[in-house]
Amino acid sequence: MLSGKDNALFQLYKNLPIAVKDYLKTVENNQLVKENSALDEINSEIKISKRTILDQITFENYSYYLGFDKL
Repeated sequence: MLSGKDNALFQLYKNLPIAVKDYLKTVENNQLVKENSALDEINSEIKISKRTILDQITFENYSYYLGFDKL
């Protein structure tokens, strides 16, 4: 609503992988959590859906927003 674009959230989403990648470059490997039951559940879903992990998380939470049906 603030941007005046119907699919502004989707446009933001499409740029998230760049931001996440940049952030992960600044974090040491030992700071990352290695075990997470939610992550295990998501990984099992992406094996079925063939989506990327980010697409799967987004699809599960935002599929009803304009543009996200294309994931």
